[in-house]
Amino acid sequence: MAVNKIYDEIKKLSPAERQRLKQLLNNENANDDNNDAFERAAGSWRDFDAEGFVKDIYKRRSLGTERAGAEW
Repeated sequence: MAVNKIYDEIKKLSPAERQRLKQLLNNENANDDNNDAFERAAGSWRDFDAEGFVKDIYKRRSLGTERAGAEW
């Protein structure tokens, strides 16, 4: 069985290598959770005009002006 082969290979790893594998697998799950959260948040921006936003950025860049400082 494939699972048994994987288990046999894991048993051959040093304790440090097993710990590293465990961390990588845990991070993979965390990344999945982060991606899911990002996709849920992105769906809430349905009314956001991305193309208009990009055009506005390029327009402001072409003006060549410095950012205005905060007015206190």
